[in-house]
Amino acid sequence: MKSIALKYKAALLFFITMIMLGGTVWISLAQSSPPNIILPFESGTQWEVIQGYNTSISHGPEPFSEYKYAFDLKVSGDVEGLLTSGKNVLAPVSGTRVWSGNDAAQSLMINAGTDGDGRFYCVAVQHQNLADWVRNSQTVTQGDVIGTAGCNGCPPGIINHIHMSVYTSSSNNCMNDRIAIPFNSLEGFAWPSDGSTNQYRTT
Repeated sequence: MKSIALKYKAALLFFITMIMLGGTVWISLAQSSPPNIILPFESGTQWEVIQGYNTSISHGPEPFSEYKYAFDLKVSGDVEGLLTSGKNVLAPVSGTRVWSGNDAAQSLMINAGTDGDGRFYCVAVQHQNLADWVRNSQTVTQGDVIGTAGCNGCPPGIINHIHMSVYTSSSNNCMNDRIAIPFNSLEGFAWPSDGSTNQYRTT
């Protein structure tokens, strides 16, 4: 089990430091498999996970259970959050915008299709300064610049970062009966949960 955990951690570090290629991946809203998700930042800068799966802070306990399997990301080595602040945030998936900017975290919720049971795949990106165009658009395309990194909605003492998570919902607005799921296809890899605290944290 230790070798498996090390393999996934090494792969995560690789993808976070890799040079990400441009391009668009369209996601059908009729799909039944998990959407392919990309990391929500541009190439040329190294990022790291500062909060991973299963934490007692905001990735697991009520009222944040839908974010149990989430990543909080910041620029690597950014102690005070100044390097992260203002970095472009990219749409991690294509789909329908179902919620945007109507809360303190300026959250963007994307309906990225349905699973085999008729539940909706929902991808959340939070704490950015959301771009105005997103609030008025019905859809987003993977790779679109949806805002800039910040810490809107964060409690005192939390540095600038990007929050990203995926869950399923019984409603197409992604608001009802939310159930957290691990990333099943992030940059083409599955990131299963082994139940450990702060899993996949890289700092």
